[in-house]
This record gives sequence, C-alpha cells and structure tokens, in this order.
Amino acid sequence: MVACSSPAIAPPAAPAVPQIAPALAAIEGSRDLEGAVVGRDREITIVVSFASWCAYCHVQLAAIEQLVHTAHPAVRLLAVSYGAFELDDARGSDSAVRRFVAGGAPWLRVVPIDDREFAELGKPPLLPTIWVFAADGSLAHVYDPRVRILPKPAELDVLLRQLRG
Repeated sequence: MVACSSPAIAPPAAPAVPQIAPALAAIEGSRDLEGAVVGRDREITIVVSFASWCAYCHVQLAAIEQLVHTAHPAVRLLAVSYGAFELDDARGSDSAVRRFVAGGAPWLRVVPIDDREFAELGKPPLLPTIWVFAADGSLAHVYDPRVRILPKPAELDVLLRQLRG
C-alpha cells in the first residue's frame, strides 16, 4: 500500500473509520486558498486530504480529477490541506501549496483546514484520505489508507454512479 505519512501525528492504535457528521459543513464554512468561502453545494462532494510534498496525493488527485472531469462534471472535488501535515519536517508551506496548484493542478480547489476541521475529519494520519459525501451532505464513503488500499478510478466511478441514482 502506498500512502504518505506524517510522523508528527501518530496513527491511532486501531484503524477505525470515524463517523463524520459536521465535517463537510465545517469545510463549506471555510475559505479556500484564494480566500473565497467554499459554500454549500447540492451535489456530491469528494474531499481529499493532501500535502504539497506528497507525490502519491498528486497522483490520486489527478486520477480523481480526470474521472470527475470526464464522467461526473457535477461532482465537486475539494482538497484539504492541514497545516501540520504541510509543515511537517519543513517539507511544505502555504507557498508550496500555491506552487503545486499553479504548476500542476490549476483545476484544484484547495481548502486549508485548522485543528478543529482536522478533528472533525477524524484526524487521519495518512495521506491521502478520501471522503465522498452524498448530495445531502451525509458521508457516503471514506477511503482510509489505514484500512484498505485507495480506490481505482473505476471503483470510485461505480460509487458516484450509485450516489447519482
């Protein structure tokens, strides 16, 4: 299994998928990297945790973006950047996130999150972790690299088709 870890935040003793009720609402109340409020969207939302230094995160984000762009254009893709992950071992920074977006992912909407929002997402210690929220804001599925390998685009496509009805 490939995943990026952050030694600054130790994983829990037993991998468990958290029950995430307020997480999407907290993210929607946040501001993105450009300072705009994320806002509520009545469509399916995919949230991916990432860091600018995590090469595997870049691969996952690009694969998800390609799937969303080609097969599910109404699905919203958000990337959350948690400061402690980004700054871990001085590997990243806010400017590194901006350089990543400008240089390789101009389509990506990044939402810097704080400790409260990170806690509401279940404090995932591995990157990337992927949450899929249904149009009503409920958590439909979480892909946690502590529990299982991350999905291939075809698997994610099946889930998105099921959610769209």
